[in-house]
Amino acid sequence: MNTQKGEGYAPAEAHREEFHFSAPYDVADGEPLQQSNEPNYITDTRDYLLRKVKENPELLIISSATPEVFGFMEKERKACGNQYVDVAIAEQTGVSTMAGAARGGAKVIYPVMATFLQRAYDQLEQDWGMDNSPALMPVMGTGIRALTDLTHLGFWDIPMITSIPEIVYLAPTNVEEYFAMMDWALNQNEHKVAVIAAGDFFVKGERVVEALADKGINATLINPRFISGVDTELLDSLKQNHKVVVVLEDGSKEGGFGGRVAQVVSPIGLKCLTYGLEKKFVDRYNPDELEKAYRLTVPQIVEDTINALNS
Repeated sequence: MNTQKGEGYAPAEAHREEFHFSAPYDVADGEPLQQSNEPNYITDTRDYLLRKVKENPELLIISSATPEVFGFMEKERKACGNQYVDVAIAEQTGVSTMAGAARGGAKVIYPVMATFLQRAYDQLEQDWGMDNSPALMPVMGTGIRALTDLTHLGFWDIPMITSIPEIVYLAPTNVEEYFAMMDWALNQNEHKVAVIAAGDFFVKGERVVEALADKGINATLINPRFISGVDTELLDSLKQNHKVVVVLEDGSKEGGFGGRVAQVVSPIGLKCLTYGLEKKFVDRYNPDELEKAYRLTVPQIVEDTINALNS
């Protein structure tokens, strides 16, 4: 069976791959309503991967039918030759192929959409985590600012993946950290696994700290980077001169990083406020409205923090 899209609409018939998924466009000619030549995580990831393929003949890039999410259109795929493999719409096969190729000595990168990873939980645990194969899986489309429709939410990759032993989850806060973490994951040969998801809640944390400073409250900002576990020594040191710990994560709050922090700081007498996305299905939402509903805006977080300090 072969699915073919675009019939009856000339721009889609002429550019089938570009119209597999499309941002809003002018129906008359198919041109995007908004265009930007500014670099972004997609174009930067594309350029990074193309550069690494040339540098290392043992590098293998895997996709499960979503190469456009990391900028790999037909030209880029052809440039990689047999160093690019598409396993079709089968994330289970993608994870198994990644783990197997890594165990065989290849350097493997498998960029995947967060919303589709639930299909491969068994393989993440059994084929990758238990095997301890050193591979790299950049998780795309995560958090509140990604796709907003019901079947493409990227809220639950953090609690889902970090529940599996031996998988190291890295959370960069900017593009420099993103590629530093990519390089680290590619160059290490220990039996560890790295998962990367780009998010912007560290920026929100900076804004919260600035807003608290405007009210005369000096807050410490911590960039955890590794969110598979917690730095208990660091958290324990906070009890010397802190009263409230605020945790912000761009993913599901239940089962997430904030809960792990709370388990450590609550017994030592620190109040812990955790912020993230609720365990609810939402569809075609407005990110700004959802942030307000979940008390994720800077003024709401500042208000909660001040109340906690005064209580």
